[in-house]
Amino acid sequence: MCGQRRIQLIFDRQEGVAERGQLGAAGLSERVIDYRLKIERYRRVHRRVYALGPLSMRARLIAALLAGGEDADLCHASALVPFRLLPSVVTVDVALPRARRDEDQLRFHRLQLPPDETTRRDGLRVTTIERTLFDIAATGADIRRLAHEAIAKKLTSQAKLKAFAARHRGERGTPAIRRVAGEPHTRGRKERRFLRFLNDCELPPALVNHPLGPYHADFFWPQFGLVIEFDEEGHKTELAFEEDRARDRYYAGLGLRSMRVTEQALRDETVLRQEVRRAARIVR
Repeated sequence: MCGQRRIQLIFDRQEGVAERGQLGAAGLSERVIDYRLKIERYRRVHRRVYALGPLSMRARLIAALLAGGEDADLCHASALVPFRLLPSVVTVDVALPRARRDEDQLRFHRLQLPPDETTRRDGLRVTTIERTLFDIAATGADIRRLAHEAIAKKLTSQAKLKAFAARHRGERGTPAIRRVAGEPHTRGRKERRFLRFLNDCELPPALVNHPLGPYHADFFWPQFGLVIEFDEEGHKTELAFEEDRARDRYYAGLGLRSMRVTEQALRDETVLRQEVRRAARIVR
């Protein structure tokens, strides 16, 4: 196989990205690599990582792992993407056992990860879902919705989360993991109350916790093209806002209308009833 064919296969296997050492092993000299960068045949993505053209989200994750090296794993919010709990991220988070300077849209975390807290998902090295939730919780973000969705998708279980919390007793993210491991993974009280409210609205039954792509819609009416989501009460972290915006964009891309309801809104059922019926286009 000729050298150029080997080089093209490297890019093809990695969705359009390659690491400098890979190109050298395929036969390209340092001078040729630098020349191709100079004439913009290759585009620098990260230090020693290059692309042939625009990158998909998965290609950006591959590029980040190549930049981190053989012992790199996707972590934090970036690990949610291969698990299909988040469609995309702006900055890719990578775990390494050593300190490393961040780059543009690439953030390194010094983490000593046991082998059983890393896995492969969609062909990518990534922290396990339990470790991912733990790391996100340690930042102060509310992980309840993510944990409930992960359990619903059978990515983890309350028993596994409980065992993980016991293993990491006394660490910063542990209390949040312990809480979600000990509570029902559905918001039963809210759902029952809202279902009673919907009966008063004279709407047909909704599909509850219905899968829509990478998400689970709290309430979905396919005949109306309507999704209703419950917003968590209290302060929302930047990650939670980002997740909600991504979720709403995904629904809009499917041609669906989405509506968010809080417990506060349920206290004024007369107004909310009109809003829900209008969203379902029962009244104009």
